[in-house]
Amino acid sequence: MNKENKEENTDNSFQFDKRVIHRFVQKGKISKSNFEKHLTGLIDLEDKSENITTKNYVEKKGNIDR
Repeated sequence: MNKENKEENTDNSFQFDKRVIHRFVQKGKISKSNFEKHLTGLIDLEDKSENITTKNYVEKKGNIDR
């Protein structure tokens, strides 16, 4: 990613970051309709993704009584 792309993405992308979007909607900084519009505009990249599997620590070590 070059500097131009990074600057372009930081202006708009952060506000739709899944870690902060609900806070922005609650505070009225982004409307639900704008969020939905953003989601429908995203490109589906499922065909370019790769499935990975991970093992849970408990599965490796056995069940742990809590």
